[in-house]
Parts: sequence; C-alpha cells; structure tokens
Amino acid sequence: MGKRSIMTAKPWTAVLVLLLLLGLAVPAAAGDVIYEESMSEPVGRGVTYRQTWRFTRDGWLRVHVLEVDLSDPEVTLDLLYNDEGVAVPRPLTEMAAKRGVVAAINGDFFYRQGSYYAPVGPMVQEGRLVTSPGADGSMGVFALNSAGRIEFGPWRGEGYVYHPGGESFRLAGVNKPGTDYAWPILYTADWGKTSPATPSGVVTLLGMDARVVRVSETGEQEIPEGGFALVAGGAAADYFRTLRPGDVIEVSYTTVPNWQNYLTAMGGGGILLKDGRIVTDGHQVEGRHPRSAVGVSADGKTLYLVAVDGRQDESRGMEQVELARLLLELGAANAINLDGGGSTTLVARPLGLSRLAVRNKLSGTSQRPVLNGLGIRTAQTQGPAAGLVLSVPGKNVLLNGTRSLDLRAYDAAYNPVPLPAGEPVWEVVPGDLGRVEAGRFVPRRSGSGQVRVRLGELEAAVDVRVIGPAVELAVSPERINLEPGSRQAFTVVGTDARGYRALVEAEDMSWEVKGEIGSLQRGILTAAGSGGSGAVLVYLDGIGAGAQVTVGRKELLLDQLVSPAGVDFLSWPQWVGGGIGFAAAPQPLPAREGPVLALHYDFTPLEPATRAAYVVLDEAGKELPPEAQAVGLWVYGDGSGHWLRGLVEDAQGQQFPMDFARQVDWVGWRYVRANLSTDGARPLTLKRVYLAEPDASSGGKGTIYLANLTAELPLAWPTDLVPEAVKREDPAQLAAGKQLPAGTRLLVVGNIAAEVDKEALAAALTAEKEGQGAAFVLTTGALAPAEAGSLPVLTGSHLPTALQGKGFSALHLRATQGGLRETDFNQWHYLKGELARVPAASPLLVLLDRAPFKGDVPGAGFNNSAEAALLRRYLTAFHEETGGEVWALCGGTPAGTKGWNRLEEGVRYLGLPTVTSAESFDYLLVTLGPEGPVYSWHQAGK
Repeated sequence: MGKRSIMTAKPWTAVLVLLLLLGLAVPAAAGDVIYEESMSEPVGRGVTYRQTWRFTRDGWLRVHVLEVDLSDPEVTLDLLYNDEGVAVPRPLTEMAAKRGVVAAINGDFFYRQGSYYAPVGPMVQEGRLVTSPGADGSMGVFALNSAGRIEFGPWRGEGYVYHPGGESFRLAGVNKPGTDYAWPILYTADWGKTSPATPSGVVTLLGMDARVVRVSETGEQEIPEGGFALVAGGAAADYFRTLRPGDVIEVSYTTVPNWQNYLTAMGGGGILLKDGRIVTDGHQVEGRHPRSAVGVSADGKTLYLVAVDGRQDESRGMEQVELARLLLELGAANAINLDGGGSTTLVARPLGLSRLAVRNKLSGTSQRPVLNGLGIRTAQTQGPAAGLVLSVPGKNVLLNGTRSLDLRAYDAAYNPVPLPAGEPVWEVVPGDLGRVEAGRFVPRRSGSGQVRVRLGELEAAVDVRVIGPAVELAVSPERINLEPGSRQAFTVVGTDARGYRALVEAEDMSWEVKGEIGSLQRGILTAAGSGGSGAVLVYLDGIGAGAQVTVGRKELLLDQLVSPAGVDFLSWPQWVGGGIGFAAAPQPLPAREGPVLALHYDFTPLEPATRAAYVVLDEAGKELPPEAQAVGLWVYGDGSGHWLRGLVEDAQGQQFPMDFARQVDWVGWRYVRANLSTDGARPLTLKRVYLAEPDASSGGKGTIYLANLTAELPLAWPTDLVPEAVKREDPAQLAAGKQLPAGTRLLVVGNIAAEVDKEALAAALTAEKEGQGAAFVLTTGALAPAEAGSLPVLTGSHLPTALQGKGFSALHLRATQGGLRETDFNQWHYLKGELARVPAASPLLVLLDRAPFKGDVPGAGFNNSAEAALLRRYLTAFHEETGGEVWALCGGTPAGTKGWNRLEEGVRYLGLPTVTSAESFDYLLVTLGPEGPVYSWHQAGK
C-alpha cells in the first residue's frame, strides 16, 4: 500500500503508530501490546474506515471497522446480491459497484443445493422480500425497519398456495432451491430469468397477477416479467396440472416479524450482543477464524461493520466470543455474527477515488464469491474540492530511480472530484533532497523528507526516503508459466548496498523480451498465442535481472482412448446404469480419425445420493510423470450440466478428486484441463475419470465422448537467458588469509547439539579461543545450566540475558519454540528495555538460536513471518536511531551447511551451522576493530 499524508480544510487523521496503546478497541491488556499500527480514513459523509494491527501475547490481530453515522440523513443501507439471480454468488466488490455503495461487508451464511446456492436466512431489499427465512431458529437476522431502527433476532416464515375446494398447500419458501419439491416453492425475478431445473414428476406453474400463464412438466422455464413461478411435486403438482391459462392461483407468504415492515433485511449467524450483554447460546462457529459482524449502538445512531483477518501469519483470527467483546468495546449494544472464514470481505472506497477496494487481507488468494452483503450508501455530491490526497506507490526511492506522484481531490462529503483549476506548486523538504519534474519526484541525495504540493488554498504532503543507488534488482515473479494470450504484470525491486529496498517503476528501467513469448508494455507481458519459452529482462544503470517465462505446456499423450484394453466401467450406486464403448462421436475430433471412448450413463431414477459413472483406467491406473502440472482430455459434451472429475492417488496411497469441468454444459468437442495438486507425494497416478451428479433434482441419461488423455508438462526453463545474480562481497567479511585487525575478538559457535561430548567440546573451544586470541566464546543456542558450566561460553543459559563488553554490547534471546512469543513472550519487553540501555554508537550483537526469517534461509527460522519481520524492524530502528552497527548472529543452520550472511536495512544477519561434533565444527570470529566490526569463518582443528 502506498504511503500517504493529507492536509485539508476539513481535517482527518491517517495515523501509523508504533507502540500506540490507544485507538481502535482491540481486546488486549495494555502490558501485552508490543506493537500497534492504526489508521483512520473517511470513506464518505458519515462513513469512516478504521484499521488496527496489533501484536500481543496472543499473537497478531488485524481488525477493520466501518463506523457509520445513521443519524446522517444522507446515509442509507442497502442489501447487495447478484441482480442476475440470487442463487449465483458474486464477488462483493462487483455487487457493491453495481449498487453504487461506498462501502460494504459480506453477509449471510449460504449453502449449496445441487448446482444452486442459497442464503440460510431471509433477504429484504427496498421493502421487497427476496428470499424466505431458514428453519434454523438459532441463527439471527439483521433488519432495518420502516422507522429507521435496526433490529436483530430470529425470523420465521409461513406461506400457502390456496386450493379452492380443497386443503391449501404449504409454501416451503421463496427463492430457495428445492430437492423433491414435496411442498411448492415460489420463484420470482430475483431468482433469475428462469425457474430451477427439476426432477421428473415435478411441475412448474408460471403466473402473473394471481393468474396462471401456463403449466410445464419441465423446469428451467422463463419467469414472466413481473410474474412468478411455482415449482411443486406430489399433490400440489397434481393440482397444478388441473389448472388452465387464466385460472386464479393465490399465493401468500408472511414472516414473523412481518417483512413488509422492513426496508432491508439480511440473515446472519448467532446473536453476539443483546442490549449490551454478550450472548453465548444460539448458533456458534467454534475456533479462531476470519470473522465478519455487524453491530449497532444502544441509541441506534452508530453502525459498526467489522472484519477480522485470520488464518495467516499477520492475523490469527478470533473466537466468536472474542468478536462479541470487540463489538462491545467498539460501542455496540446489539450485534450479529456474519459468514466468516474465506467469505470475510470488507470493501470501502479509498479517499479521492471512485472505485472500491478490498480493505481486509483475504484468507484465500482472491475474493470468494458470496450471495449477499450489506452496503452503505451516502451523499454522492460533486461539490468544490475541499481537500487533496497525495500518494506514492512506495515510500522508499532509489537514488538512481524516481517516484510517481498521484494527486487527487475530494469534496466536503469526501467524494472524489476533479482537481481544482491551476498548476500544482511543488516543494521538496529539505530542498536538496530532490525535485519534482512532470509529476515525478527525482532524488538528488540519500535521506528522508517530504514532497509537498499546493493547489489554490489546498495542500497535501507525502513522506519519502531516498536510499542508495541499486546494486541489485529482483523481478517478481521470477519464474512463471502463462496461458497463451494471458497477461502478466512484473514488478521490480532494487536493493542498495546497505540492504534497503525500493520499488523500481517501469519508466525508470529498460525492458527486453527474449524468445517468442509475447509483447511487453510498461512491465505488462501479453503472452503469445502459442507455446514457447523465453525471458523478460530489465536493466537499470547497467544492473540487470530477469524472469524466466514459459507460455503453454508440453503435452505427453497418455492414452488415445481407442481400445477397450486397459479400461473398464464402474458405477455408483451400483444400480446406476451405463457402460463404455468405442464408437465415432457425432462430430469427428479435428486431426483425429477412428473411434473414441463413449461413456454412457443413466442417472435416473432420481435419488438423494450422488450418482456417478466411472471410466476405470487400467488395474493400477495411469502413472503420471513426476513433473506433470495438469491432466487434460478432449470431451464431446452433451449439455447435461453434470460434473466431470478425475480421481488421483499419490505415492503414499492418498486419493483426492480433481475437476475437469464443474458442468458439462456444452455440446461438441472441448479440451478440458484439471490442474494437479502440489501437495501430494509424487509420482501421482490417475485412477479414474468420471461423470457425477450430486443434485437429487437433476438426472437424465446420455453419452459423452472422451479422447486423447494427456499429461501436461512444464516447458524447460530458459536458464541461460536471465543474467546470473552477482554475488556481492560483504565488506565486513575478511578474505581468507587476510591479517586480523587489532581489537576485541569474539569466537561464536552456532547451536550446540545435545549429543555432543561436552568435555571434548570444551577442550576444542578453549584451544580455538587461545589460538585466535579471543576474549570470549559465545553460542547462539540455549544451554542447560549444567552444560553452560562445563563449557567456556559467556552466555547460553538463563536466557534472555545481556552483557556489556569492551567496545560492544550483546543480547542473547531464545526462539527455541519457533519465535520469541512462543518461547517466552516477556522477551519482547526485555528486548525493548535492553535496547534503551545500549550505549550510543556501540556495536550491538544479538544472538538467537533461530534466524528471524521464515522459509528463505537455510535451516530453522521463525514460525511466524510477521513476528520475524517485527524483530528485524526493531533492530533496524535501533541502528538508524543510534548509528551503531547491529549484527544478528543466528543459529539453526544445519551442520555441514556453509554459514551465510545477509544485509537487510542496515543490519547484518549471519547464520551459523549447528555444532554436532567436538572434532570438527565451523565457527565465526568477530573482531571489534577501530574501523568497526569485521568477521571471518573458521573450522575447528584446521
């Protein structure tokens, strides 16, 4: 996210705070808070977005809140759902944009019935009943009544189709998918253009203005504009068959409370708060998860939409009762839980922009389509500009790069408006830091400052920090396989000599495409229409980097599927009819002659169980090449809408399905592909290809044709096209054989394995210490008191600990359980206190039994990437504030692996191999010389 700062005639705050104990009410004891960031931003008149990210004894937690002033007459609430049909989920941003709201949160829990989806609870939009309530009385409903008051509570519904001269039929619901339709269900235009597909014996009655239009024995009938459809089986179907066009058909549906008294309503989960009390009975979702909720203050004037990130290193998620406490502390008196997990999504318009942006960090890779949500609409004015927003895509700027400046305006209601007339007046503070040319900041020297702008009476500013010139570049993604014709954006990060990083903008570099892989414009590659391999290369002042690119995949034909040898048929349940044969398809497959495999199936009669027709591949299946990424085949579809899947077994015997096509909804030949999971142990074996139907209301029989079963393999990566990374020498590392400078010497070993002969190791360490003239021996690991007493080491037991030596300071921390918090949370308080005691400009050595990285260093790192990054941030801040050298000496590198070094944001990280033998081990010799600390690697006994 870009850094921003704002000055405006109508002030507001955008705050990023270290160790702030105020702000958003996230439950935690003040002494437990180690770190907090918080920000606040107006979204529109009466609508404010707030975010808090906090690290405590319980871990990381990020909370997002939309605070809505319901007393503002311009603020209204809106139910969001897919206007093409309530049974089809859509991303929240898409539904919100269509309704013109400025912010929204996902809504109700939902379930799947066959190929349709349905919300559990009711939906009311603009006083119109969209869907009926569910049957689960433990789940509540959020509702806005006609008087403008918000209510929370359970709803229930009841309806009838009247039968003159006979007993009326109970109406099972409105716009909900059915199974056997034993009771009629009413469908309106909110369901979609057509009524649902139906099993045999079920009829669909189409009506308008309480009169029959026609009755059909099949489903998926077009619903008359302004009319309705009634779908029923059993006795109701028999009654419908007696009706003729023009006959009266009367239907009623009521709810308790009466839906006609409400403007907006949306189902949810359990009630969290009732009149200021936490509610723990009712519907519960156990465990810590991403969460969504909506609450309202006791006076009904403030609405809170809350999203909590979860299932990620940056945020642990919340228990349901924790969510209730959070709503209570925010100021809500009544609240309800909404669908969470992968559904949790909160969107809001960034200040000065008209588009909506997802504000929470999703637990998946993209938005999960949802069935509904709650939107906030506010005054959509176009008044004169009242404020400016100045933002950059990244605060850090390379000395040999530039930074684009994005200037936007908003009016008094925080709506985006055009910039005022006139030319912006730019200023860089301090003046010698750089200049602004054609809307871009161009640095002159390293340092920190601001870019300021004035336009008429309005002002804005943004912080920038100029780091050194790039000494290396990194392209992301560094290796990618693209589908033909697809588009891929590449980003480039430059690193300076002190390990500081900055985004490099496309305009600052020269770009080159190697190979027939497509065309490139401003860092975006449009892949070629056919397969190939190549590279995208970038250059900045003679420094180069690149990304390996392949387009398409190599195909390996596994089986043409032309012979009965090695294939068999199986069905489930056993009564499901069908078989396999080999015959010509209705249309020939291009470039292929002869018969293909015909899979015949009969999914009638209808049953509640999933029905399937399998093609069994050999007795043992088709073993796939270890490097296979996908399996594909040609399918002649029959338009049935059934599910085409495959069954794969990994090398450990675990089986898992994969999808070729969620619905075979086409007629004719089509190539389909199923991507293989990267989780299973290779090689994988394809056991079966099968057609399935889980929907009890869908059946029928037919034939699909299969041909050319193919494994898709990656193309060879073009390693020779990308410049090799330049190995930069660490200026603090002494070359082999170079004389050691004068100064205090420290001999440092990595973690000491428990099985090492401590007496022999003590002798070896003593010999190396005396031979090198070292003042002290240090270890990165934690030692038991008895072990520490037998070894000539200065630290290692009773951690954490600190020491002051001649010309240096040291802190020894313990991350044995995977991090400081997991091992001993109080180490964070200890670290803060001890850093304040280190003399200014004194070299600081921090010893750790694990490196504060996750997954990108040899051996054991931290379990949590956010905690690791926070520790690195602390060390960088100390280095920048004091000007002293900071070295982190880290254990956890496997024995036999070479030690490593990394310079990141002014701090040097060194990884030491574990000591597993007293006879031979690597160690680090640190010399605290007059020109600063230097180091060299050594091996005991040599």
